[in-house]
Amino acid sequence: MASSTDDMFETLYCREYEHQIQDGDNEIMPFPVSGVDHQSDAHQTFDGDQDKLDILIKLDEDPYYQGPGTDQVEKWTELNLRGLRCRIPDSISCCKSLRILDISNNSQLDKQEIVKVCGLETVEELDMSNSCITAMPQDITAFKRLTKLNLSQNQLTELPLQLCHLVKLEELDLNHNNIAFITPQVKQFCSLKKLNLSNNPLGEFPLEVCNIKTLENISLAHTGITTVPQNITLLENLKGLSLSSNCLKEFSSTLCELEALETLDISRNYITTVPLKLKQSQRLNKLNLSHNQLEELPISVCKLVRLVTLDLQGNNITTVPPQITQLVNLKAMKLTDNKLEELPLQVCKLERLETLDLKDNHITTVPPQITQLKNLKVLDLSNNKLEELALSLCVLLRLEALHLSGNHITTVPPQIQQLKNLKAFDISNNKLEEFPLPVSELVRQEKLDLRNNNITTVPPQITK
Repeated sequence: MASSTDDMFETLYCREYEHQIQDGDNEIMPFPVSGVDHQSDAHQTFDGDQDKLDILIKLDEDPYYQGPGTDQVEKWTELNLRGLRCRIPDSISCCKSLRILDISNNSQLDKQEIVKVCGLETVEELDMSNSCITAMPQDITAFKRLTKLNLSQNQLTELPLQLCHLVKLEELDLNHNNIAFITPQVKQFCSLKKLNLSNNPLGEFPLEVCNIKTLENISLAHTGITTVPQNITLLENLKGLSLSSNCLKEFSSTLCELEALETLDISRNYITTVPLKLKQSQRLNKLNLSHNQLEELPISVCKLVRLVTLDLQGNNITTVPPQITQLVNLKAMKLTDNKLEELPLQVCKLERLETLDLKDNHITTVPPQITQLKNLKVLDLSNNKLEELALSLCVLLRLEALHLSGNHITTVPPQIQQLKNLKAFDISNNKLEEFPLPVSELVRQEKLDLRNNNITTVPPQITK
């Protein structure tokens, strides 16, 4: 296709956004605890509350300063000093009602600076992420009401002992530090529900965290873990567990004894099989087994009747067992980058399915039975071996996104205009020779990608 025509398609029809495979408002496999990533703007200027900072600076210069807003300082409930490139004003002690304080992204945040804010006893949420912190002052224990603490992206080498005295702390984020040691005193946490220790050089599963009886969610992704200890069963309230990007060679049956578990991410390991015992995990609703070494969709997974999202992308799966139909609540399924040669008929019986991702396989045809997926909103069949756009796809009236890039499709049938809810249609990198006029009737369309086909002209009525 001529480059000028290709540019026209990009200008007229391709809005710059990527349609993500979603389940409701979340990605296919979310984890409840995640670090706030400030790394991308680590060198940006101050982006906090400039007006409030100006008032604090003036009060530092003159404690008796009376100006616009000074009468409200004691009433402030939130203060954002993120990206501050100077010392924290001493007058911050005047903020007697603060509940939420952000002093993250500050390379000058040493112990002395942290002490300045430790007298703010009303603070409930504190963000000190991305600030080169190496240790915590003893005064941190003064935060008697603190429920959320973000210390991600710092330079801590151990979990600070002082934090164990924060009796109301419910969420602690230590993602991206240099922590290799967990103090046994963590068992003193009496309210902690969410703990993120991802991206730390732990080397092994920290047995100490198994003594935090209140834990509901823990993330240990990318920590070098090789095995899962039996002690994890002591976490009777655990609902969410991430062991992604580790060195696990087997799916430990111990995980199947976590009766409260609802979300499990064990992606990017070296797992080849899943124990039959997994069928005991009847509360599981989100399971991520992507990027492992599975050669078949485990039968035990099919017994998890509450499962809502299932991610199996990046394995070596060739077939889907008939038992998959038992997943009556499944809404999102990802089988990207496997070795499927056909769209499994069994999948077409999952009537609640809203998202189906089958890109990067070897699928040659779409079966008529796909019309049974009446709730399907997102279908991705990119990079397969399809030679036609099946008419059965045009019956999926709730479809909002259809991705068919990288196939061998030559025409788009007129019936495509039946998809009145379609917002994103990607048929780039195919073998179309004519502009598919029926797509112009898709009134809700936000993205149409026709690049890298064999189209040479665009009908004049399209460019008007």
